[in-house]
Amino acid sequence: ATGDELAQAPITEAKALVSLADRIKSLTFTSLRDLLIDLDPLNPEHIKKVNAVEVLYWQLGSGWRFEDSINILGFDCGGEQWVLEVAFPVTSTSQDGNPDLDFIREAQRALEDADVPAPAPIEQRWTASSSAPMSPAYHKSPADAEAPVHSWVGVIMYLTPGQDARGRADTTAAFRRYIEALAPVYEKYGAVPHWAKIEDGW
Repeated sequence: ATGDELAQAPITEAKALVSLADRIKSLTFTSLRDLLIDLDPLNPEHIKKVNAVEVLYWQLGSGWRFEDSINILGFDCGGEQWVLEVAFPVTSTSQDGNPDLDFIREAQRALEDADVPAPAPIEQRWTASSSAPMSPAYHKSPADAEAPVHSWVGVIMYLTPGQDARGRADTTAAFRRYIEALAPVYEKYGAVPHWAKIEDGW
């Protein structure tokens, strides 16, 4: 490098930082998450750090809101992604304990043991039984008091914009390993995916 280039280096770096800062200010949260994941998408330790940032984001944005569910439940969940959501029946009897919470604890241990780069969130929700035969929550008499509540758990991996074809293939392979790590937990609790979904090219 010439003397002039060396002298200009701090200015060039400062301009790059300003440019990056301006870009970050214009990003949505999910776009910023994509940018962070893109730095090292399959490194479990890096993903843990990104997850910690996401937890902080949601903590800072927490609060109460009363509105029609249509306006509350819809939110920006990001761009392209691999997702698998399963459902399983849960009860509240003392004999069964809390299978919905036990499921999550066991899933977390399985992912840690397999060293899976598991991006946030792992989503969990609950519904009543359903009269729809294609639903994993199907029950022949969903209105009966004995019809179980069902817990739904969704896991995710992001196909971030910065990934090339090789990166997307690596993420797809990693997601397969993710599901394989959870398979024993799914089997133990009778968790099944949505019957009506077809994953083309999976």
